[in-house]
Amino acid sequence: MATRPDPDRESFWRELVARRESSGLTVAELCQRSGVSPASFFLWQRRLRKQQPTPRSGTIEALPRTSLVPVRIVPDRVDEDRMSPVVVELPGPVRVQIPPGCDAATIHAVLQAVSALRFGGPSSC
Repeated sequence: MATRPDPDRESFWRELVARRESSGLTVAELCQRSGVSPASFFLWQRRLRKQQPTPRSGTIEALPRTSLVPVRIVPDRVDEDRMSPVVVELPGPVRVQIPPGCDAATIHAVLQAVSALRFGGPSSC
């Protein structure tokens, strides 16, 4: 029959393991100051880590836990004054500059007109 861990004892070890990480002391130094054996320290450290597995780096679980805050999702805003135009350079002296925000139908019509001028007839672009 498994025994239930003593919450005070577990709390002591949690604090000791956390203190080790922030103290800069070696395990031997910390254990000597705290009156415990290094073997017991490592046993409890392993036991506590098994209870709360460390999430992989880069995952949401790896982020520190904080209180929830409301989030409002808004559509992306495009600053057309800061965007560069798209430039299409065709063979020869033909260069088409497409301004930001130009719709696909207009781009298609312009490229068809350029193609008609360049190649002598409507294209299938």
